[in-house]
Amino acid sequence: MSRVDVAPASTSAIEHAHVAGPQKLTLRKELLFSVGQLGWSTVQQLVGIQLVYFYIPPDDVAQCSGTNQTKHADPIFPQYVTDQRFAVVLNVVVILASAGRFFDAITDPLVATFSDNLRTSRGRRIPCLAIGALPCAASAALLFFPPIDRVSGWNIVWLAVLQIAFYASLTLYCTPYFAMIPELGRTEQQRLDLSMWTSMAFAVGSVLAGSAPVIGGLFTSEALGAIRVGICVICLVGALCMYVPVFTIDEPRYCAAPQKSEPLFAALRHCSCNRHFRPYVAADFAFFFAIAMIQTGMPFYVTVLLCLPIDVLTAVLGGLVALSLAFNYPVNVATRRFGKKRLVLVAMVMMAVLFSMLFFAGERLTWLLPIWVQVLLVPLFGAWPICVLGMLPNAILADITFHDSLVSGTSNEGIYFAARTFLQKIGVTMGIFVFASLTNFGNSPGDDLGVRLSGPTCVVVLIAAAIAFSFYREDELTREIAMAQHATGVGKGCAPASAGASSGSCACA
Repeated sequence: MSRVDVAPASTSAIEHAHVAGPQKLTLRKELLFSVGQLGWSTVQQLVGIQLVYFYIPPDDVAQCSGTNQTKHADPIFPQYVTDQRFAVVLNVVVILASAGRFFDAITDPLVATFSDNLRTSRGRRIPCLAIGALPCAASAALLFFPPIDRVSGWNIVWLAVLQIAFYASLTLYCTPYFAMIPELGRTEQQRLDLSMWTSMAFAVGSVLAGSAPVIGGLFTSEALGAIRVGICVICLVGALCMYVPVFTIDEPRYCAAPQKSEPLFAALRHCSCNRHFRPYVAADFAFFFAIAMIQTGMPFYVTVLLCLPIDVLTAVLGGLVALSLAFNYPVNVATRRFGKKRLVLVAMVMMAVLFSMLFFAGERLTWLLPIWVQVLLVPLFGAWPICVLGMLPNAILADITFHDSLVSGTSNEGIYFAARTFLQKIGVTMGIFVFASLTNFGNSPGDDLGVRLSGPTCVVVLIAAAIAFSFYREDELTREIAMAQHATGVGKGCAPASAGASSGSCACA
């Protein structure tokens, strides 16, 4: 029913755009929206995969012997910051890499509140994407160009300042971007489809991020020059992709007119009181702790444990992504039959089994599995869980926020995704911190204990994530959404008593 008759003469442009209700997003628009995910995830994973490897490089793998016992060789990159240890496991790179992610985490709620309350003719999310894209890509590239070509305190300052710029602009893009998923997806299936496309984009982004040395190698054979050229190319592509949804998604046309939003601390309390959100975010925290360790360690696994050239990383990631992309439609279909919760739990256990082998990777397993078989195991057994865990968590959170908007009558999508990403990024911060700290116990061929220990550590946190997520009540959430959609007074408070259940988000009200 038209809302023209109740709109005052001074109604803003954004309200007029919603007079007839939001339009359904077409498949073409869904794909264009997901290109933004390809952009920011490529740049983010570039920093996640390459930064620690760049500043704490292993010894030159050209010196890696068949028995993996070489202990004396030069690092593959120059040393730009001191590697002096203190408190046993800490060094400059450990602290800066972790502090950057921590800063990223604490800015999420601030950006989310700003985005939730922003009102412009372009909407409240798209303007944030437009502002954050360019500085995000530019600062990511500059991280790998320290000003002094030797160990210097100025390089530490450079790394610290640029990490602040990178993570601040990344948050300004990512938090509003994720908040648009439940706003654009008006049905459970459409939210699942959007999550599927963005998951596929994220997977492709991981290949691009890991391919920096290969891309740069097309222009130069020198290791330092190759990785820098590759990084510049990838950051340029990432910036262009991030602007695609800015110019192609008309937010007021496709998103429902925003309801009232709560102040920052009230909104955070609102999220913490949601009984559906708590087990989800606890599992997300543990899962991203493990993923951050694995992502940071990938170059080390290839060059140190398997004793292979860094170029092999591109082939491994390429095979992993190709298979995970092939699984996207089967996962979509399986979700309709088995539900999201079951698939996520199975995927976490599969990941734990795969990473349990990491401690023995390389020569220790060659009596049973040749190196090439160990390489093949990664895409063969990792593709399905990577596909599931890349697609379904965003769809689950979109369901939770959609449910909350129905039963509470407030538009807190941004703060929900911010609260999630806050804890997610704390998990990532701890994952990077732990892995970088472990490298102090060995990060080169023949001296690799620290790299190996990341495997059993990840197994522990993945099992913890599965236990936490087992408390998520998917059936109950789905039932409450259906009841709220058919009940009278939806959007004016908690679900009516006739709905048979009260909102999880109102339990603490």
